[in-house]
Amino acid sequence: MRGRWAGIVLVALALGGCAGVPSSGPVEPGSIIDDEDSFDVAFDPGGPQVGASQSDILLGFVAAALNPSNDYEVARQYLNEGFRDEWDPNEITQIRTGVAQPRQESDTSYSYSLTTVAHVNDSGQYFEDTPATQVLDFTFVQDAAGEWRISSAPPGIVLTRESFSALFEARPLYFYDPTNTYLIPDLRWFARTTRLSTDVVRQLLRGQSSWLQQGVTNTYVPANTKLVSIVSVDAGVARVDLSEEALSLTADDLQRMRLQLRATIGNVSSVVITAVGVTLEEQEGGPSPATINPGVEAQTLALQDDVFGYLKANGSVGALSGLSTEVAGLGPVDATLLRDKSAAAVLAPTGVWRVPAGNDDPIRLDARTGLIGPAADNAGFVWAVPSSNAAAIVAYDPTGAAYPISAPQFSGMQAVSFSISRDGARALMLVNTALGPKLMVAGIVRTEGVPTQLGTPVELPLEQTSVALDATWVDDNTVAALQVLADDNLTSVVSFQLGGVSQSLGRLADGVSIAGGNGVDGLRVLTADGDLFQRRGNGWANTGFSITALATQQ
Repeated sequence: MRGRWAGIVLVALALGGCAGVPSSGPVEPGSIIDDEDSFDVAFDPGGPQVGASQSDILLGFVAAALNPSNDYEVARQYLNEGFRDEWDPNEITQIRTGVAQPRQESDTSYSYSLTTVAHVNDSGQYFEDTPATQVLDFTFVQDAAGEWRISSAPPGIVLTRESFSALFEARPLYFYDPTNTYLIPDLRWFARTTRLSTDVVRQLLRGQSSWLQQGVTNTYVPANTKLVSIVSVDAGVARVDLSEEALSLTADDLQRMRLQLRATIGNVSSVVITAVGVTLEEQEGGPSPATINPGVEAQTLALQDDVFGYLKANGSVGALSGLSTEVAGLGPVDATLLRDKSAAAVLAPTGVWRVPAGNDDPIRLDARTGLIGPAADNAGFVWAVPSSNAAAIVAYDPTGAAYPISAPQFSGMQAVSFSISRDGARALMLVNTALGPKLMVAGIVRTEGVPTQLGTPVELPLEQTSVALDATWVDDNTVAALQVLADDNLTSVVSFQLGGVSQSLGRLADGVSIAGGNGVDGLRVLTADGDLFQRRGNGWANTGFSITALATQQ
């Protein structure tokens, strides 16, 4: 085969070094290998050749390790018999950048130096890392026929970003929010093989990532449930054979697990579940399907002079009946519209207010000084945070009752922005610290529906030498931040997949706030002069409209 696979083997050759790496003589550094090396070959990895040198074996092993078929069958041929089954290619996938340098260390060993920038663990979780030099050690022995084989090597494989993109794909595992209303994604990365659906289901059975546990999300897979055979998909029907634990499910919980499996496998119309030879029949009725990636109104929500509402095609803001006048009367600085539009959470000079729809009197919830823009969740709570102390979070129910949130992990940090995902399960916090800005997402722990604490946060790779201005939800698994990079007088927008990659979305002048819509194209940025910009192509275009402030749609 040529095309995509040809590109992959080029990366493998660049990774492993060139055929000229010395296999005898004095210990010397190997050739410098960079991502610009080019070889016009097709990807057809073969096993080791008779009489191959240690360097040939190392190069062949690295190239063959980019073919995950049959559990890296070809790559294992380069290992000696005692090590062949011990080597675990799935323990870690390291993603490298820049140059790589092999070096012969002794008559039977090589080291391999490279700079890694990300990795995927054995659960498929992706982490962007601070660039760091890694040294991988390989040793060699001769078998009974006198052929060199690798007798020890680090677990896992090493890929460039290009080969990783070609070999792996991101797939969300889905877990329920505590109300069973939404399915929350837990993004994982898997090698593209014929066993992809099997690997995805196996990880779903193992459960959610640690930061989505503690009641943040639920799974209806019974504890210790195992996959008995491979998952088959035919004509849109997935067949999943589970261990006997699945027999314990009630009809409703079985249906919820079936919906989890269907969403996670993807592109299937139904899932047939068996357990120890028994088909678990799908019942009529049962619980309703949960929502994936809830959207918001396509129009931009904004404050324009004394009007609060959605921006119209002519550049004016249409007032929200029963809300606009009351919001404007507070002299608003920022606002968030609750998902059911029953109220707005408003930051005014006098504190954070709840403004009920229907011309009811506003309720002042929080009079602390220095509050940042309020957040709201889909359970009707309004959240307030002072800029001086990111840990001093208080949630207020519709009656105005206060519920302090336990969040000691944010102690000593200054809050810049705070918002809740549209499914209500996760909080996005942008903070300033002594080491620079941080962008973090934490699960929301609730007791009988009342938020009580934030879980251990996941930190996203925000540039710490930047000045962070604002952050927002883009969709159910993506957030975006607005920042000013060091030595740059423009503001830049960066998106972050939770459990995935970050991406630059371009720059513009004098951005001060950002608000999400439906996907990246729904992002809006407001400048210091009140000009509204929208995403267009790879950059930002002035809409020609002026507003006072961007508002958030929960």
